[in-house]
Amino acid sequence: MALNQKINYIIIIPIFNESDVIERSLKILTDFLEKKWINKNINWKVVVADNASTDNARQTLEKIKKENESHVDYLFVPIKGRGNAL
Repeated sequence: MALNQKINYIIIIPIFNESDVIERSLKILTDFLEKKWINKNINWKVVVADNASTDNARQTLEKIKKENESHVDYLFVPIKGRGNAL
C-alpha cells in the first residue's frame, strides 16, 4: 500500500501479554483480509495496541510489523488499562 493511499478499514487489537498467540492470530486475520478484499481496491491496516505487556509481545510484534509494514502496525501503550489501549 502506498503512503498516500486512503485506508478504508483500521482494525485495532488491544493486547496484554499475548506473545504466545499473537503471531498466529495476526497471520490468520491478515490472510483472511487479504483473501476477502483482494482485487476490490480496499486498503486496510491492523493496529496492535500493546497495553504494557511484560512478556515478549513487543519483540514479536516489532518483527511482525517489519515483515508486514503495509498491513500491520504496532503501538506500545505504557499505561495499563484496556481503555488506554483503545
